[in-house]
Amino acid sequence: STNMMICLTCGAVFEESQIAVDELEFDDNQNAAGTFMDVNHQTYFYPGGRNILSQMLDPSQRNLKNTFKIMEKTAKILTIPDNVLKMAERIYKRASNEKFTQGRKTELLVGAILYLACRNNNTKHLLIDFSEVLRINVFLIGSIYIKLVRFLGLNIKIIDPTIYMPRFCNKFNFGSREKEVEKTALK
Repeated sequence: STNMMICLTCGAVFEESQIAVDELEFDDNQNAAGTFMDVNHQTYFYPGGRNILSQMLDPSQRNLKNTFKIMEKTAKILTIPDNVLKMAERIYKRASNEKFTQGRKTELLVGAILYLACRNNNTKHLLIDFSEVLRINVFLIGSIYIKLVRFLGLNIKIIDPTIYMPRFCNKFNFGSREKEVEKTALK
């Protein structure tokens, strides 16, 4: 039979699936407690409390959801296009499946993987942008980026630095001479 996973507080439906429940009990505060089994026959013990969804997901699924949330927030702040974000998610899944992510901080991985996706799509993002948003040392993100590229056996193209010229000329506030300075710099 198909069951729904709902929030016990607000009634929101999180997931519809087959879940077998064994020994479901309620504590004094009407919180569910018991052992749950999902369709893949993985068992999770839920000791009670309000957040039934996060307790029932296996740890790797919780980690994946958390990482993708951080990626989405970072991408939104840096105005990274959706197609680049989706590529970063695929890169993360591959790196995770090949055990590259184990033992590494999530924010470092997010910065390195988003930067890799941006490089593959020729966006105008710099490694320092990810460092500033994630508040992590740029050299640490760069180190993970280099290890990731080597680990995945990728061949990354060299960036044409002229794509950054308008960005830097704008930051220097040259005023009406900005285009002239940019043209000279490009030469």
